[in-house]
Amino acid sequence: MSKPAIALYLGESYATIGLFDTTHKKQVAALFEKSIFLPQVSLKNLLNQTKLKIQELFDYQFESPEHEIPIYIVTKYFDRLKQFRLGGSISQVVLKGFENSYTLRDSKALSLAASQLIIPLEGSEIEATHLEHELSRIKKINPDLNKVVISIPEGDVSASQIELLNNFFITNGLKIFNCPLAHNQSYLRKTLLNAGSEGTKEELVSDLKEAFGERVQINFFSTDGFRSDYENCELFTSATNFLAHYIKSKQHNHGTYFDIECLKFVVSNKKNEWQSPWGAIPIEHYYHIDLHIHPYSEVKLNHLSILQIESNVQQLEPGPVVAGRAIKPLVLDLFYNELLNNDLAKSLFSQLQQENLNLKIKNLFTVLEKGQKNPSLATRITDFKKNIQSALANEVLSHSAGDPTLVFGPLADIFMMDQGKNNFSWTKEIMAAALREH
Repeated sequence: MSKPAIALYLGESYATIGLFDTTHKKQVAALFEKSIFLPQVSLKNLLNQTKLKIQELFDYQFESPEHEIPIYIVTKYFDRLKQFRLGGSISQVVLKGFENSYTLRDSKALSLAASQLIIPLEGSEIEATHLEHELSRIKKINPDLNKVVISIPEGDVSASQIELLNNFFITNGLKIFNCPLAHNQSYLRKTLLNAGSEGTKEELVSDLKEAFGERVQINFFSTDGFRSDYENCELFTSATNFLAHYIKSKQHNHGTYFDIECLKFVVSNKKNEWQSPWGAIPIEHYYHIDLHIHPYSEVKLNHLSILQIESNVQQLEPGPVVAGRAIKPLVLDLFYNELLNNDLAKSLFSQLQQENLNLKIKNLFTVLEKGQKNPSLATRITDFKKNIQSALANEVLSHSAGDPTLVFGPLADIFMMDQGKNNFSWTKEIMAAALREH
């Protein structure tokens, strides 16, 4: 009997899915594989295409108890949340005097809670009438409120009061997130992040179940393997942790990964605290450094009419010019000619081979090249590309301290020239790792 399984890489701006028959674990090859650029094609569309392919290739009933298809996921999708304040639909229940206390040591960090939705309580106020009044108050501020973080130390109130709190919010249809160490501000941030990212996780899980049935086995890669039980905050480090495991499997201590949407140096050493945009959060993860040049950074003339790379990364929508709709050239667009022969780029960007796109990109960079007003400081676009490649090679060398480093990823051969290898396949490596575990 055939045993279909799915491998999914879900990045910030693109997704790659692979369908495998795992009947013979030593001879596993993708029966179907497809990549999409998310600003242009929805994840639902990709999942439905995969479902049709399963129905075409297998005699498969998605709701049958005998047919529980496993899906193994590595994700960078949650990085989309890193630029936002969270907590707009979350209430936080705290003791009076501890409102927004988690921000005391991280005043410059993004917010994880909306102050107007906080319910501050004294022990005597933990009773139904007062809670109903407070819930009514915050529901007027946000009628869509659907989650609550309870961060009251059990030693400060009785166990029966904690039980009353939980029962009250459950009865009123709110999902509860209890902070296990309410006096510890890092753990409070962790609990708030779990609540703040719940909506994104729920949407993703809902899409998967809609496509493959309620019985689909959803396994996300967490710190050290694929798990069906995980905390939402762990999904923020899923992709980096997977890359670290891949690097270790190749007998390296560190590696540099080159992709459409990120360039990063990954070390196979763990850290216990993540310096997130919202402050320090206790999450075990593998150490990594984002390289200074980002594929989605804009290439522009500065105030001195000198070519430079913008320090801020462009929004994922509409993406690079090679995707077909953007008008601001990004670092990725500089390497248009090289992308023409890149498998991932050809799969993601349907207009890549069109002559009008070629002319558009040439014109954009010609304008930049000619816009440089000081001849002694002017740089040709071809030399600017070489400067980027040299800068990246030097940065990798600096991070590796001269030790051999694994250079890999879909765009490794483009950014690192003869040093890079682009034979890394997300779907193949995800399925191989899943089969080793099971």
